[in-house]
Amino acid sequence: DMRPVNAKIDAYILDPRGSRMIQWKDVKPVCCGIVNMSFPLSDQPVFGEWFIFVEVQGHTYNKSFEVQKYVMPKFELVIDPPRYIRDLSSCEQATVIARYTFGKPVTGKLTVNMTVNGVGYYRHEMGHPVIKIMEIKGSANFSLCVKDMMPLDVADHFRGSVSIWASVTSIDGSRQTSFDDSTPVHKQLIDIKYSKDTRKQFKPGLPYNGKIEVTYPDGSPADGVMVRIKAELT
Repeated sequence: DMRPVNAKIDAYILDPRGSRMIQWKDVKPVCCGIVNMSFPLSDQPVFGEWFIFVEVQGHTYNKSFEVQKYVMPKFELVIDPPRYIRDLSSCEQATVIARYTFGKPVTGKLTVNMTVNGVGYYRHEMGHPVIKIMEIKGSANFSLCVKDMMPLDVADHFRGSVSIWASVTSIDGSRQTSFDDSTPVHKQLIDIKYSKDTRKQFKPGLPYNGKIEVTYPDGSPADGVMVRIKAELT
């Protein structure tokens, strides 16, 4: 009838070899058919399928559970680079974050391999690799110096991105690798272009209203930048 049974029970646990590891006699439920019992495993338990047997009111019931070697879950590796390079002659800060899936920080060794490669028209321009090795405890900061990675003799309109490979080996031997190339590198820091609603043709005798957009390499507005506009007939 699904009502809780408050009768006393006998219980015992068998390991995978059939050995009775512990038993309880005449255990009275604390409330509503619930019995609380605990059994600490040894430092070197037998791995495999264990069984809990319960005897109550002349009937025997059992439930199995697995005992296996604890394996640390995989961790997540995230690279947090600068949004863009503000000055090609200076260094920016970047961060690598390593955490297990349940939030615990990862301790181990971090290897960072980074360079600057051209994109689009400049895709054949290859930079110089820079490798950094350091300890990591959940996160680690490192300097990103574009001047040490830029290809030689690039044009004034060079466009590229920073390629970062990060590899972390934790103290338990597990390893994760991550890659990021989201940081743009422009030799000219400001991008200027016509807005989408600006006409590309000029009609004689009619007023012309135009709008330009000034942005940084990551697409964010370049506020406070002075722009000089010159119009001439060609």
